[in-house]
Amino acid sequence: MDKQLCNGPECERAVYSKGLCNSHYSQQIKGKPLSVLQLKYGKSNVNGGKCSGPECDYDAKEMGLCQAHYQQQRRDGELAVVKKRKGKISLCSFPECGRKTRGNGLCITHNRQIARGEELHKIEKQHRTMSGGYVKVFKPDHPNAQGKGYVLEHLYAMSEYLGRKIDIAGGENVHHRNGVKDDNTLSNLELWSKSQPSGQRVVDKLAWARQLIEQYRDEESLLEVFDV
Repeated sequence: MDKQLCNGPECERAVYSKGLCNSHYSQQIKGKPLSVLQLKYGKSNVNGGKCSGPECDYDAKEMGLCQAHYQQQRRDGELAVVKKRKGKISLCSFPECGRKTRGNGLCITHNRQIARGEELHKIEKQHRTMSGGYVKVFKPDHPNAQGKGYVLEHLYAMSEYLGRKIDIAGGENVHHRNGVKDDNTLSNLELWSKSQPSGQRVVDKLAWARQLIEQYRDEESLLEVFDV
C-alpha cells in the first residue's frame, strides 16, 4: 500500500491526521491558512550540515533543522529567527575564584571588596549556622575539619589560639561560658576535658593527675587567660 502524503501545499510528508502531516494539521487546528513548510527533507543538507532555518548557522539536528527550528516547525509550521544563544559564562578574574562575573571582570563578592575599599583577597567559603545554632566555617585543611571541609567555629578559634588541634577523640571539648552558641569570642570560650581516671583507687587518680598535668603543662599559662 502506497504511503499517503500530506494534502498541504507542496508537502510530501506522511499523513498524520485528516489528510495532513503533523505540521499542516497543527496549522489547521490553530485556524491558520495552510502554508508551504520551510523545511529541507532528507539526511543530506544543502547548507553543509547547518540548519536551513532563517538566518541560522546552528548545526542541523532533525530534518535539516536545528533543534530550536525543528520545535518551531512542529508547533506551528512557521519558522522564525532563533534568538542567539548566550556565549560561555565568564568567570571572576581573581585567581582561583570560579564565581560568575558581575562587572569589572569580577564576581559580586570581589566587587563588594572594592566598594568597601579593601584589597582584593580570596573569599573564604562559609556558612553561618547549623543544626543546634552553632557556627561552622569552611576550613578544609584544618585538622578538626569534618564533612565537606567544615569545622565548628568555637573549636577553630580555640585551636588557633593554642596552636594545635582540639583532641575530640581524647575527650577535649570547647565550652561557651555564657551559653550563647554563636558567641565564639575567645573570652567566651574555655577548654574542657572529659577524661577521668579509669578507677577510684588513690594510686589510679594520682597517675591520672600526673598525666593530665604533663599533658597541659606547656599550655597552662595560656589556659589561665580563661579563668574567671
